[in-house]
Amino acid sequence: MDVEGQKNIESWRNFAIKIAGDYSAGEFNKGDRVKAVFGNWQIEFEILTLINAAAKPISYSCFTKVSAEFKPLDNFRFSIHRKGFFSNIAKVFGAQDVVIGYPEFDDAFIIKANDINKAQMIFAPDNIRDLINAQKKIYLSIIDKTDPFGKKVPDGKAELLFVSSEIIKDENILESLYYLFGLMLDQLAKTGSAMRL
Repeated sequence: MDVEGQKNIESWRNFAIKIAGDYSAGEFNKGDRVKAVFGNWQIEFEILTLINAAAKPISYSCFTKVSAEFKPLDNFRFSIHRKGFFSNIAKVFGAQDVVIGYPEFDDAFIIKANDINKAQMIFAPDNIRDLINAQKKIYLSIIDKTDPFGKKVPDGKAELLFVSSEIIKDENILESLYYLFGLMLDQLAKTGSAMRL
């Protein structure tokens, strides 16, 4: 194992210890993973590697995925990511921007939702906005079909999903994502959109 791989293992093991989670080392077809509990919610952290065998030479892309399944009580869906070049193009082609009512946050992020009032309630707590703002790169959403890696969400369930296009090695960032997921799931439950499985 190379030094970089060893650093990943150490940071993910330390993170698991910090949050009283269960760490599993990566195997041939699966990356490292941490399963954790926050209140009533099960949260899973995974390192995923996608192989592009068609490329010459073969190329690899690594991702960090955080997910938590829940029972949806309505059809509320949202996605949030930082503003950038592609989001400006999306606006031109008709993507809608939900305004939460906190100017600095609204200026930094694009939020799409099918219920504006509920989105405003979900993102109203300061601690949720602070934890989102702490992420340099963020793509967070609720899905109910298939995730970007081809994993199907079981019928009757939905999933809160975070994806990063790199392996997150910083234990503090991993810990902030753990708290973000727990608080977001609690807020979804308070607003009548989620129930634990």
